[in-house]
Amino acid sequence: MKVTCRAHLARYRHRYLRQLHAQCRSPTILVHAPKTGGMSVSKALGYEKDPGHFTFAQHLDTKKVSVERVVVTIRDPIARLRSIFKYSRKRSQASSLAPLRPVRRYESLSGFVCSSDFRVMVKEHYFFRPQYYFAQGVFATELPVHFIRTEKLASDARQAGIADVKQLNKSPSMSDEATRLDSGAFEIARSAYEIDEMYLAMALSRMPA
Repeated sequence: MKVTCRAHLARYRHRYLRQLHAQCRSPTILVHAPKTGGMSVSKALGYEKDPGHFTFAQHLDTKKVSVERVVVTIRDPIARLRSIFKYSRKRSQASSLAPLRPVRRYESLSGFVCSSDFRVMVKEHYFFRPQYYFAQGVFATELPVHFIRTEKLASDARQAGIADVKQLNKSPSMSDEATRLDSGAFEIARSAYEIDEMYLAMALSRMPA
């Protein structure tokens, strides 16, 4: 599984690196962990294509203009995990080259989280890496940082001066039974994303009341 994850990451970087460089003259950095509403925000910011999932440091390294602000999309880690699992059911993820194809063989989220695959994917797979992996450095920067919660996408975006944000790229529906986390799986997931719990608490403390 580790080899598979790294192969998907290499393919992703090759495919989307031009999107990263296409943003080099934008004064805004959008830090977008997968399944946190970044596509919706990027559309409202006027990006023509998928902004990709790159780290704050990678964005800084490619900028050709002075950065005026940083926008970071954030989401409750368990809600995000459920969304990724649902997203794996999209038709686009059935392809042999699709990054979430390995997840499709699991009938339930609990079964997936209790598997050894989940542990590997949290460390190696860009879809499952903690949100903090993408946002490292944002608390140390002197730039204005705006956090936008997936759960309050439109209102948080308005506070950041971004209008007309509409929910895009929704995950398919699945039964509650398939996406339910039993107690054991819940504890595994919470442990895997413990750093995101702390990260979100810090982010929320920086947001306007």
